Amino acid sequence: MTTFKYKPFYEYSGPTRSAPFRERLTDEQIQQNKRDFYSRLDWAFANTDASFEIDSTGIVSIITAVLSESECDEIMKRHLNSLDLFANKVREPQC
Repeated sequence: MTTFKYKPFYEYSGPTRSAPFRERLTDEQIQQNKRDFYSRLDWAFANTDASFEIDSTGIVSIITAVLSESECDEIMKRHLNSLDLFANKVREPQC
């Protein structure tokens, strides 16, 4: 099994080429989008073998035996984009 970890966050840097009418979200909207991020993981990773763990700091661990890192990253990217969020990939320290 492989584990990929992500920490979602919101950042507003103005409109973009792909979203020219993008506006800043309110604090309430940001919190709702973060809640939706966690609650919709099953939907985002439907038809995969992925399971999820969320720690107390908000880091989500995606555990899979089938998905490659790039496949997992792409699914996560689409999921985050749908909620106007970003994520830092969390890497475990190498021993």
